[in-house]
Amino acid sequence: MSVTLTATAASGSIFGAWTGCDSTNDNQCTVIMSSNKNISVSFNPASTLTITMTGSGTNAVKASTGTISWSGNTGTVVYASGAAVTLTATAGYDAVFGAWTGCDSTSGNQCIITMSANRNVSVSFTAVFTLTITKTGTGMGSVTVSTGTINWSGSTGTSIYAGGTLVILNETPDSNSTFGDWSGCDTTSSDNKCTVTMSMDKQITAAFQTPTPTSTPTPSPTPSSTPTPTPSPTAKPSPSATPTPTPTVILTITIKGAGSGTVTAAPGTLKWDTSSKIGAASYKIGTDVTITTTPGLGFKAIWMGCDDNIGNIQCQVKMNTNKSVTVEFASNKEQEHPYDFDGDGNSDALWYNAATGDVLSGL
Repeated sequence: MSVTLTATAASGSIFGAWTGCDSTNDNQCTVIMSSNKNISVSFNPASTLTITMTGSGTNAVKASTGTISWSGNTGTVVYASGAAVTLTATAGYDAVFGAWTGCDSTSGNQCIITMSANRNVSVSFTAVFTLTITKTGTGMGSVTVSTGTINWSGSTGTSIYAGGTLVILNETPDSNSTFGDWSGCDTTSSDNKCTVTMSMDKQITAAFQTPTPTSTPTPSPTPSSTPTPTPSPTAKPSPSATPTPTPTVILTITIKGAGSGTVTAAPGTLKWDTSSKIGAASYKIGTDVTITTTPGLGFKAIWMGCDDNIGNIQCQVKMNTNKSVTVEFASNKEQEHPYDFDGDGNSDALWYNAATGDVLSGL
């Protein structure tokens, strides 16, 4: 005769182990009663670990042992007293790891604790934002930042910063150019420095100009002692007009969601920061731009920030100013099997006998 015993811990305790069983499966003990048997089971004091995530972003925390049960940004897991646990924090593409509190010790993004009692730990994450810099005008020059690295593509550069970072931009015109002005800065200084605090995505423009050449008037000839006709005045050349730079604006596109897909713009070419899923392109003011998506299999595109939509595939914007568009690749599962009557994820079939009125289903 086979007997199965199941151990259930009371509140404040956790199942430990069985001894004397023929076989065990987690908290269950199986014995075959071929003779008298002696079975023992142990229970240990339980301690609850509570983990709180603060800040922004699509972030995650995993434990080296046990399974964390999450409710919003708070997770709990129960351990036997004395258990050693290592927690690892992973920031999403839109955030950076901040710090742990409440740990016995830390190592980078890891928190190490021993469960001698109920414990509470917290981990913070900081949102990241994109700084986009565009060089305009007839002149040439360079732009540098006080912290971070600018990734340039033509006359447009981007850099990623944690929220709250203070960035100072410096301009250096080439030898045949002069610096014009900044736009988009929080503040500018008398020595042409641009300061921004990265509390959101920022777009900065630096204008460089070519100096206007100075004309030299032609001197009149000196009259001789011999009477000569009065020379006609020499016309002075008109100075050349300085070409007016064509104003440009920035289109920024952000991809969100767990799905996959591609995004292109016409006209123009998007320059992507693959680590943040953000692309940007520069346009003349007044340009009409069509943004086209190709969602991955099983996903659809959801737009935000368009002037007009053509289905869920295309988004149109008129570049009268800097613009930001967001596209989310969301699940399209409800359209995969339109005839799924029993909800098993597969299309089903129905046969109807017109003579008898019988209905036969294939599910």
